Amino acid sequence: MIFDPVTISAFITGVLGPTIIIAIKHKLAKNQKNKAKIDPLVEVMEFNKTVNQQLDLILDKAKCDRVWISQFHNGGTFYPTGKSIQKFSIFYEHITPNTPSIKETFNNIPVSLFSRSLSTLYEKGIVKIEDYSKDNTYGLEIYTDNFNTKSSYIFALYDLNQNFIGTLGIEYIKEKYSPNQELLDFIKSKTAALGTIFSSYLYTNNNAKK
Repeated sequence: MIFDPVTISAFITGVLGPTIIIAIKHKLAKNQKNKAKIDPLVEVMEFNKTVNQQLDLILDKAKCDRVWISQFHNGGTFYPTGKSIQKFSIFYEHITPNTPSIKETFNNIPVSLFSRSLSTLYEKGIVKIEDYSKDNTYGLEIYTDNFNTKSSYIFALYDLNQNFIGTLGIEYIKEKYSPNQELLDFIKSKTAALGTIFSSYLYTNNNAKK
């Protein structure tokens, strides 16, 4: 049986009633709202909330004193070519009580100052320093000299295209600590999850500007 549009309209309005019409209008309005431009302030707040939740999980699971995320960025240009100067900054940091913060120290830092550690991270994906007094510190002596850090474990942060976009570090200042493989695997999985989160935010944000 074939119904013409008039019959269908009469059926919707007369039989199904106004409730269905209201529901349809609500659905259309919701779809239209989703298509509208996302408020950038709301977007970044939601993004930061998600990142901070992941860092809280790492801090709790690793029982560390400090967990942080650094990101690479451009910071000025070289004279006279105008070529970008590659730098990094710590954008996220969670610490336990009485643990000194490092985020103000590691702000707008030229990549060249930490070439040894960053090269190792790029090649191996992790830098492990269980004991700063004995192990190869990869030029990271500033941690123990200025912040009394005993152990550091730093992981490379990649986006979904496997671009090296930053680092994630966990540190112990009260005593030296050697995480087992289960904990290392957990942090690696969280680092991968954070890479996905950063990709979703950064690339969506870039596409919105085009």
